[in-house]
Amino acid sequence: MNSIYGLPFLYTSKWIVKKVGETNIFLLALLAHAVCYFGYSYLQVAWPAVLFELKSILTYHLLWVAVISYCTSVTPKGLLATVNTTAGSIHFVIGRITGGSLGGLLMSSFNGIIAFRVMAAVDVAFAFFYGLFLYCRRRSQLNIQRTFPHQVT
Repeated sequence: MNSIYGLPFLYTSKWIVKKVGETNIFLLALLAHAVCYFGYSYLQVAWPAVLFELKSILTYHLLWVAVISYCTSVTPKGLLATVNTTAGSIHFVIGRITGGSLGGLLMSSFNGIIAFRVMAAVDVAFAFFYGLFLYCRRRSQLNIQRTFPHQVT
């Protein structure tokens, strides 16, 4: 199902990422995970889960276009393959192992409702701190541009 949802967005993904911005896509992906997990905690029947899987448009398809685009923009030419591989490893190995282990531990210790709500809260917390980081970074860049208007950053 995820691939079917994402195909139309992959076709226009470069345009979407350029309009929204790579770092904003990262933030939206975190929030989409939170909404999905919070929604899973309220499910009584299985069919609405198909609608929650729409999050894969942001959390997989557009996210990876944004990750590769961001890596391309910040990486020196000789290290692009290394940085792309590192980004994939961090997400697919470290991130999935950590999230799966924490979620499994929560489900075995409590129940699925608590586990999904805690994971949603963790995603919201990470999104908040990442958004705060982006805000502070953009504000400091604006201050630098005001202080040194002729200098290119």
